[in-house]
Amino acid sequence: MSWSPPPPAFLPGRLCPALYRAGIRVFSLSNNHTYDKGAAGLAATLRFWESMPEGVVTTGLWRGADDYSRIPLQTVNGVTIAYLSYTEHTNGIPTSSSMPANVIYTSQTDVIEQQVRAAHRQADFVIVGVHWGVEDSHTIVDGQRTLAQQLADWGADVIVGTHPHVLQDAQWLSAADGRQTFVAYSLGNFLSTQNRPDQLVGAILNLQLQRPPSRTERCSVPFWNRSSCRRSPIMTLENPMCAPIFPRLHAGIGKAAWCARKTFRFQS
Repeated sequence: MSWSPPPPAFLPGRLCPALYRAGIRVFSLSNNHTYDKGAAGLAATLRFWESMPEGVVTTGLWRGADDYSRIPLQTVNGVTIAYLSYTEHTNGIPTSSSMPANVIYTSQTDVIEQQVRAAHRQADFVIVGVHWGVEDSHTIVDGQRTLAQQLADWGADVIVGTHPHVLQDAQWLSAADGRQTFVAYSLGNFLSTQNRPDQLVGAILNLQLQRPPSRTERCSVPFWNRSSCRRSPIMTLENPMCAPIFPRLHAGIGKAAWCARKTFRFQS
């Protein structure tokens, strides 16, 4: 059976200020639809986000390889958080030299490793978004688990998965340096026009960042010898919770409503 790409999808720009007014400040631009409008669409996207108020952080689009060393950072109450995001594919549309910016694919593990390690050095906390997995499937595939463990080992503290449009499981991973990394493989839909029962339940991931009573500085061992030093935690993650949401009110919601009756807590 031949594969055909899904129809183009894009967000009207007027909706983004509404998200800003709702309090959202960090936006991932990396997903399978990022290239749908080609070079012109990417240029318009860059112009739009450059016009947003100061304090908005975007991640997932890079102005060529020379831009890969730039780590998007946000400082809140003295805590610096790094945001990175990647996508598994772009619906068969390749990166073109005419494009003013590009995504980083999950297959580019050498680039991802360099970015996550750099973020680990620069920030107190590293959040990585990954657009991966199989659409409309609750099953976590081996590729997701493998990359999640690699991200944890390289320095990610939280991994947030998107793309399947339905909920998938979440878990703690033990990183190579002894840290605990939380991964939510798919949060389902947040806002959507999809109407299959399982697509009608999503989740909001609530996180608490806790500063340990005795703050210690990050290790200054050079990057190439970093494996010999375990970073003392500046921030810890506590009480991750997945709170169910309904992305769209629809008559078919009853079939999926059973899993929206509680908030799921994950203990490390």
